[in-house]
Amino acid sequence: MKFTIVIILISIVCCLSNVFSQTNVFKVDFSYIGFAMIDEVTQPDNFISSSNKALVFRPSFERSFGKNFSALITFEYGKYESGEIRHINTSTNVSQVEEVYTVKGWGIMPEIRYYITSKRRAAPVGFFIGSHYRYRQVTEKFSNSKEINDTTISNDGRISDVGFNLGYKFLFSGRIGLDFLVGYGYSSGKWVTETNRDKIDSFFAKQMDGFENRFRLELSLAYFFPKIKIKPREIKVIDGPYLEH
Repeated sequence: MKFTIVIILISIVCCLSNVFSQTNVFKVDFSYIGFAMIDEVTQPDNFISSSNKALVFRPSFERSFGKNFSALITFEYGKYESGEIRHINTSTNVSQVEEVYTVKGWGIMPEIRYYITSKRRAAPVGFFIGSHYRYRQVTEKFSNSKEINDTTISNDGRISDVGFNLGYKFLFSGRIGLDFLVGYGYSSGKWVTETNRDKIDSFFAKQMDGFENRFRLELSLAYFFPKIKIKPREIKVIDGPYLEH
């Protein structure tokens, strides 16, 4: 945990130092927003299981330093996974939700990129390679109404991963950009609390490696802020007689 805090603080300092003289970019990853993929599996006894893809908001701030490098800090918050099991009554054909499973949480990810520049472009535009460190805290919740007494289970987990990535950032009309990235990394994690995890339906129950997301595939819309130039203060000299004291 101490290592995580140190990495995050270094990244924030890199992003904010000398902020006026470098290129600053704000971007949002749309690969986690609005693309819910639903898989339905029909189980015996008229049960239908469905699982949805994550819906996570992931804004980032990127600042270039030098001609080839940039530093990023990304925050994420939302639902990493959700699913439910519905029972269909054969006589009335009415669907009733009996089991619900969700994994929600937040995360932060500092990143360093190296841009391959040319005479026509400099960081943060063009082809890049980078390295990232990602830290997340998640909470899984499971509710079961099939039992006589409703069951609700909640557990907390922590996940971190380190990896490499590559991609390309396009720049259109001087301000709007598109960031495409693919990457892979090594991750690890642990459940801080594991209360009654054995009672979670096997269709939902995940070990920590189920949330590693080692493979990264991102498509982000970016906005380039105009550079702010601070002019030195002018000292006005007024001609006049020299006064002796």
